[in-house]
Formats: sequence, C-alpha cells, structure tokens
Amino acid sequence: MHLKSKSRLSTSFVCLIALMSILTTKPANAKWSIDAPSSGRKVPGSRLVRSYPITDAVKSTIVRDHNNGRSNVVPPPTNMRRMSWNDKLATEAAKLARKCIFSTSRPNDLKRFKRVEENVFITDSITYNAQFVTTAAQKWLAENVHYNYNTRTCAPGKECDHYRQMVWADTFMVGCAISKCSAAFVKGARWNDVTMMVCSYAPGGNWITSQPYKTGPVCSECHATDTCVNKLCTNPARDTTRPKPAWSPWTEWTPCSRTCGLGGSRSRTRFCNTFVKTDCVGVSRQSEFLCSKTNCNAKLPPAPTGRWNRWGSWSTCTKTCGGGERSRSRTCSTGKVADCTGSATSSIICNARPCPKWNNWRTWEGCTQSCGGGTRIRTRACNSGADSDCEGSASETGTCNENSCPTRVSKYTQWTEWSKCSKTCGSGTQTRTRICRSSCLGRLKDTKTCTLKACPSQRRAWSPWTSWTECTKTCGVGIRSRSRKCEGTFGPSCPGLSLSRFACNTHKCTPAVAAKPTEAVVVASWRAWGKWSECTKSCGGGVRFRTRECSADDDKECCGLSHSTSPCNAQACPAATWSPWSRWQTVGDSCSADTQIRKRTCSSGNPQDCCTKN
Repeated sequence: MHLKSKSRLSTSFVCLIALMSILTTKPANAKWSIDAPSSGRKVPGSRLVRSYPITDAVKSTIVRDHNNGRSNVVPPPTNMRRMSWNDKLATEAAKLARKCIFSTSRPNDLKRFKRVEENVFITDSITYNAQFVTTAAQKWLAENVHYNYNTRTCAPGKECDHYRQMVWADTFMVGCAISKCSAAFVKGARWNDVTMMVCSYAPGGNWITSQPYKTGPVCSECHATDTCVNKLCTNPARDTTRPKPAWSPWTEWTPCSRTCGLGGSRSRTRFCNTFVKTDCVGVSRQSEFLCSKTNCNAKLPPAPTGRWNRWGSWSTCTKTCGGGERSRSRTCSTGKVADCTGSATSSIICNARPCPKWNNWRTWEGCTQSCGGGTRIRTRACNSGADSDCEGSASETGTCNENSCPTRVSKYTQWTEWSKCSKTCGSGTQTRTRICRSSCLGRLKDTKTCTLKACPSQRRAWSPWTSWTECTKTCGVGIRSRSRKCEGTFGPSCPGLSLSRFACNTHKCTPAVAAKPTEAVVVASWRAWGKWSECTKSCGGGVRFRTRECSADDDKECCGLSHSTSPCNAQACPAATWSPWSRWQTVGDSCSADTQIRKRTCSSGNPQDCCTKN
C-alpha cells in the first residue's frame, strides 16, 4: 500500500540544503515544483522541444548527489545501500519526460523489479546546465525538514515522498531523463517553456508503514558481502554487475510465537545474490505454523535467562572461488550459550563463482608434413574467458604422419640444345630446358654465359670536349684550354690529344701593366703535318692518322691538336673464310709425345671474323 505521509524531522539538515538550493541561471520570477500528481493531462498544442543527452558526466553528478544525500541522513543509517546508474531505468524515465505531462507513472515494463518509484522536478525559464540536476536533487532532499523519522510522519500540508524515496535503504539503482517542453500544466496552471527532470528508482520503496532505513551504528546491518564506503553499504556484485541468480542458505528459524499449547508460528528467510528477489525462482521467506505442541500444564523447562549480544564481524571467505563460507558468531549476555535461545553462529555462501579451469581440448589442426614426420597443434580455453587465469599452457604440440615417405625416382627428358646468345656482341646468356615426367628434384632450366666480339659502344672513344676555360691573362697574350677523356673498355687508345689550347687577349697591355722587356712573350706554333700513316684496315673501313710538332718543347703550348685522323678503305670486305687445315704436327720430343695439332687462318687476318663458321 502506497500512501503519502506528513510529519517533521530534525532541522540539522536544513542549513546544508538552504545553501545549495539556489540555481545560478534562475531568473528572479522563475517557478519550480516537485509535487507531481499520480496522473495529469497534457496542454493542448504542447510539444517536446528537445531531450537533453545524459552524458557520463551528468550520470556521475546524479549518482553523486543521491549518494551524498543518503550518507548524510539524520539519524545515521545502519543499512543504507550505495546507489548506481541503471540505463533501463533511464529509458523508462525518458518515456515519461517526453510526454510533457507533469505527473508520475510507475513503469510496468521492468518486470524484474517488483516496484519502481519516480521523482519529478519541473521549472520554467531556466537554462539547462550542469547545476540543473544538482538543483533537482536538492529540492527533493529538502523535504527532510518536514519528515519525522521516529513517528514516520510528515508535517501537515507538506510533502515528504521525494525525500523518503531518495533515502530508501533498499533502493540501489537510479536512472534519469531531462526534456524541454513548450508548455505543461502544473497544479492546474499552464507553465510555458518548461524543463522537466524525471528519475526512476529500483527496487522502489516509500512505504508509509516503514521507516526508510534503520538507524544505529553506521553500516552495522550491511549484508555480509558488503563493505562500508562513505557510510553506505557498497557491493560491486550488486552495484556494477549482475551475477547468475542464486539463493543464499536459509537462516535459522525464529523462536516460536508460543511457548506451549497447540499453535504458534515461526519463520526463516534467505536472500537472492542479485539483491532483487524476482531474479531468483522461489520465495525468500518461509513460515511454519503449529510450531508449539507442548502441553501448557506440563512442567516446562526454565525460560531463557539471557539475551544475545550483537553479531560479530563476518569471517574471511574459506575459498576464493567455487563456493566458500563466511561465518559470524554472537555471545549470550550471561556468558553461557545455553541461557539464550537460538544459534550462536551463522554462515553464508561466498565466492560462489566457478573456479577457473581448462575447457576440453579442441581438435588437432592439420599436420605440417604428409609423411616423414610432421607436427600439429591443438588449443584449449579457460572457462573464465582469460587463459592467464588457468594454470598450464593453452596450446599443445604433437607429432603426426611419421610414416616413411615413398622413394622418388626423378624422370626427366633430355636437355634441349643451347639457345642462341641473348646478345649479338659483348657478353650474354644461353639457356636450355628439360621436362619433368615424374617425381623430379632437380632444376628444369640451365643457363651459361656467352661472349662475343666487343660492341661498338664499348670500344674506346673520346668523350665530348669540356667548355673553354677563362683566359689566363687580360692582355699581353693569355691561354684558354679545354679537355676530353678517352672512354670505353675495348680497342686501342683514342687517337689525338686530350687537351686543346689557343692564345687569347693578344693585345698589348697599357704601360701601367705592360710586361717588362725581359719578360717578352713568345707564342708557340705548329710545324707542318707529317705524312699519313698506313690504313688500319685493307677493307671494311679503317683509319689513318698523321702528326705534327709544336715549336715549343711542350705540345700543350700550341693551340690545337697534334694528331689528325681520316677514314680509309671504306669498301666492303669479301666474306672471311678459313684456310685449309695444315698437316698434323707432333707436340713435344719424339720419345714421349702423344699429342698432335694442326692450324688454319682466317682470310681477313682476324680470327673473330670467322668465329661463327666451323
């Protein structure tokens, strides 16, 4: 049953809320409200202007503001759970925020939660920013000044529902949405340009018959698997992940409600490890009736004289995985366990997740060889999803196909004839091939080098002349020169000179710079050309040359060449042929010789001209 309660609480929280309740971008005449009814109606023509994105930073701010309010409640909590963000709850909140109707609407799409509650904040003419979500939380928490924790009541005419839900101890998930609408009805009046924030909570609470949390030593009633962080019961298995649902062991039976006679009842409970009862199949509470069957007139054992002290802390889990146990104990006020009714010890299951172990080996992969012995590999995976969690190797190598390979006999055809040389002059290559008929191990192609007569481009020849140098003097006869190089690898040296010079600036120098009489300049000159030499060839194009001498001791003193060449005997030569072979002649002395030779000559005088003939 969900009812609204009115009462008053200690005012120690008022100052904090008052200091934080001002929105920096709020105009002086801006209105706000959190008193959303359970149903409402939409303003005719109202439309959704935009839905604001809930970034990670906004999520963190919302969760932080809720947890700060929960950890600072007065009186202090013993069982207050830490809240965390839930995207499914945010989706449900967005459905309401986009309707542009100022009301609550308990979602029924989240069947996992038996109850989902909502808080709504609306304002007009306020720009949405990072402070907006904090302001909404402050308005909801500010209701604490009207709430009386001890009597579970709210002050007359005041609202406490929003505060009570924000500090409901069993709630540990929240999801929110923010929308801007052109208009909305608030308490019967039309508000324009409104911004609305809706937050959904699970598991929902806010029961008027119960206090929102238990008070006492902080975190003293957290679950055995929780840790206390900032006065809140914190549990990663509840806050960030969802384990496979499973029930804890049953608690001990409570004492029977009757000590004698026929009747009475007792109960025991268990909890779902996801902290959402509907996740686990079955009931969380069992009751037993007729637990008392003792005759009241019979002599009864003496009533217990002691009472149990508080439970001690839970022990460390006996196992790190695979299901261990944590236990705690308590003492009887008299010092004797027999003086108190019930058990002095309690235990729960812990670390129930499976221990890491290897899954079965996968099938072997293919062998690296078809015979003669090869290797193959198989792998396996750790059931935790990370192979490093399991001891041992994730792969294994084995031998395979160790049978002997059949003997192979190479069967080739004969080599073909050598091909023609790849070049017509200089060095080239010749190839030959053969065909494999069966089980061949050798090569199918053979190559060798062939050398022919030198190519024209490889014969020695002069390079182009260099540019003329500057004159060595500005007057009184200077010299300019140029040079060239004999390049190539075959044939005789290049005919002619590698250096050419001539006189320059032969005009007389002015008196200021004229040469001294003793330094008269003598210009060297060439003497007459000598006779032409014999032609280098009798046919087929040869060369003849002639020379001349310089009047100076050094030919370099004369301008021009000391050698001159001219082509000769350009007529075609008759086809070169071999002469008949000479008679066989014995090589060596007459006693031991066993070798004979014979000779022949080429008609051109150059054996190379006949090299292609047999």
